[in-house]
Amino acid sequence: MKKFLLFILTIVLVCTMNFVPVKAGAYAFAYLTEAAGKQGSTVNVNLNLRTNPGLVTLTVRVTYDTSVLELTKVTDNGILVGSQLNTSYGSPYTISWIDGTTTVNNFKTGDIATYTFKIKENAPVGKTSVQLQVVDSYDVDYQPLSFQGSYTSNVTVECKTHTYGSYKKTDSTQHERTCSACQYVEKTNHTWNTGNITQNASCKEYGNKHYTCTKCGTSKNETIPKTTNHTYGAWSITTKPTCTSKGSQRRSCTICGKIETQSIDATGHSYESWVVSTTATCTKNGTEERACADCSHSERRTISAVGHKFSEPTIVTQPTISSEGLMEGTCTVCNEKTQQVIPCTAKDETTGTVFNAEKGVFAEGTELKIESVTSSNSVYENIKKSLSAVSSDFTIYNISATVNGSAATPNGRVETIFNIPDGYGKEVRLYSIVDGVATVTDSKVSDDGKTISADLSELGTYAICKIASDVDGEPSNDVTPDNSGDAVSPEDSTSKPSETPEANTNQSSDGKDENKNASPVVGIIIGVVAVLAVGGAGVFIFLKKKKKV
Repeated sequence: MKKFLLFILTIVLVCTMNFVPVKAGAYAFAYLTEAAGKQGSTVNVNLNLRTNPGLVTLTVRVTYDTSVLELTKVTDNGILVGSQLNTSYGSPYTISWIDGTTTVNNFKTGDIATYTFKIKENAPVGKTSVQLQVVDSYDVDYQPLSFQGSYTSNVTVECKTHTYGSYKKTDSTQHERTCSACQYVEKTNHTWNTGNITQNASCKEYGNKHYTCTKCGTSKNETIPKTTNHTYGAWSITTKPTCTSKGSQRRSCTICGKIETQSIDATGHSYESWVVSTTATCTKNGTEERACADCSHSERRTISAVGHKFSEPTIVTQPTISSEGLMEGTCTVCNEKTQQVIPCTAKDETTGTVFNAEKGVFAEGTELKIESVTSSNSVYENIKKSLSAVSSDFTIYNISATVNGSAATPNGRVETIFNIPDGYGKEVRLYSIVDGVATVTDSKVSDDGKTISADLSELGTYAICKIASDVDGEPSNDVTPDNSGDAVSPEDSTSKPSETPEANTNQSSDGKDENKNASPVVGIIIGVVAVLAVGGAGVFIFLKKKKKV
């Protein structure tokens, strides 16, 4: 009987060791968080108080496998008051919180403590458990609390270095391999090689390219699109082109049969030689025709009148600068007699200057006069200074016109052709001199470099200047006064003659001294010289009918 009572008492004691006295209607909930880490790494396991009906003391105990884990640190997170931490770490490890001074319960929740474990280097891969035991807990009235929760947590030990097996295909895009130590599965995308063409594509059929994964050995095929490169045969004409219409031709691919067509340009007419249908005369146009050798098309064109061929023409009336001349001749082909008007013209034989003007520019009976302006002339120094920025080599002329002894001006433009002095070359310009100011005049040098021409609307003083390559053609605008102190204008060249005849000696027409040569004062020769009458037969076109003068 005593043995039986002892057995019953033992059972009761064992049962009371695993249960905390229950506070009626109040439960607390606590648990340990899980963790995972590689061999040799450090992990944290938190003790979480999720529900708290109110307490002032709590004692818990944690146990673990010391062959796998090493407890290195325990941290009180300050949620409960009066922590009592053991600085000797081992399994089991006990923590107590006792708030002996408070008169109210603590209702706080959260991670009340953190356990820091180091996973041993030689720890077996897999899960190892950490056990939680709530030893006791009381409220401010010293009533025990009842705890619920998960009292077992796991720390998963992972391989520090995986030992993988071979890759295996999982699907068309990925393969996997498994660590033999921890069974960790690594999944990655296939690594395809550069591929091999197993069938070339053509314009008729698709090709194929075969790829193999370099890790798991699986394979795939990719379709190569058809090419656009056809292998055509020779062109064959389907519609022959004509002179005016396009033709067409076609060819086909010898592999896929694709047909390509293109147009052929019209050939154009193939004409035979021209045949005169109407002969041209001196005054009437003729015609000639030609026909296409391939079709009935023909074309016609005009033959210009050949024009009269005159024998030696005769000058009937010599032209002057104010009146036209007249010449006549007989055609050697048709014997027709005709006359040709000679435009108004005049030439100064001394300087070689030629003047051409339309009828009416000068009044009837006008006489032109051109004379050189030399250093003896009172305006020479003024002109020289105005040209100093342009040239040091120049020839100055003064041109004037009179009718019955009175000064005359042109009623239009006068084409004036000057001879270029020897040694000037083609780099010359013509300047007009007005009130001591030199202004460049539009002019043109002949191809042979012998003359310079300009259309002048006013007569007066003009200078032919040899231009250096570094001169921009802009003259000086300074005006130099004469001996009386007044500015000298171009008119002074005629209004202020030299004091004595000797004053015009020792100067050439280009402004340079010579040996006592007289200054040329030239009257304009109104007629055209006899040489013009003899040699001008080739440059005159005669009118069909005589023109009355």
